Amino acid sequence: MSSSDGNSNYRIGNNGKIKLAAVLSLFAIVMIFIILQIYPRYLLRQQASLDRRTTQEALDEIHSIESPMAGLDPLVMASLPMFIYNPSAKLDHGEEVTECSVCLSTIVEETMVKLLPNCTHRFHVECIDMWLSSNTNCPICRTLAEPPVWPADSNLCSGVQPIVSPIEDSMPHGIGTRLSSFQRMLSR
Repeated sequence: MSSSDGNSNYRIGNNGKIKLAAVLSLFAIVMIFIILQIYPRYLLRQQASLDRRTTQEALDEIHSIESPMAGLDPLVMASLPMFIYNPSAKLDHGEEVTECSVCLSTIVEETMVKLLPNCTHRFHVECIDMWLSSNTNCPICRTLAEPPVWPADSNLCSGVQPIVSPIEDSMPHGIGTRLSSFQRMLSR
């Protein structure tokens, strides 16, 4: 063998090692690039999964805590006027049958009903008490169900007083007098 053959073997061996090192380096760079692309996505998915679990646990905890009732005070509910319903006076004038909008059934004669003083809508006592235990307004017109508070000092009120309250005008015979006595009782 000649020296040129040994030299060429050295170059081929040296070139092969250089090429192998270049290929391995390129492979390592591509692997690092792939890892740098995939790993952050993996971390984001893990964080999102953890956030979802934490959020769901927080929502479950919030829903497990009983929310306080936002209804009308039981003493105010008890103070609302109640009477026995007598539809005969209204039916003679061609008016429609009264319906309890809470239970959606007709209010029949001799049934105990409760009247909301601000809007004069009538309901079954049990139905409106259940409604007012979680709401503070009328289920029909959304008027505040709690009766207005009148000042105890009569000097604060103006000298003009209505002769007949509007509530008494809209009531069947006899109910307005019960309501006005109820209003007098409240003003004491």
